[in-house]
Amino acid sequence: MKYIIFKDTVSGLIQPVVFGEHTSHHQVKIDRSEPISAGFFYFENGNIKVYDRSDSLNLDSKEDDLDYIIKVFMNAGTMFFIPI
Repeated sequence: MKYIIFKDTVSGLIQPVVFGEHTSHHQVKIDRSEPISAGFFYFENGNIKVYDRSDSLNLDSKEDDLDYIIKVFMNAGTMFFIPI
């Protein structure tokens, strides 16, 4: 699986997007938002592992990305995506 972490340029809201291998990172866009990190992830023994980077966006994955991806799968509310 792939992911991109976007940041809204007006509100600062973090918007993680997860998608399949058949889509290139550069094809995924959100209006009024810019990508701040991107990479790949997989599930292993009940855990999510984040790795690598997006060459098409020239962005690395970051340590915080794992927390955002977990929150996406937990269906966490918007309050968990507002940076402090």
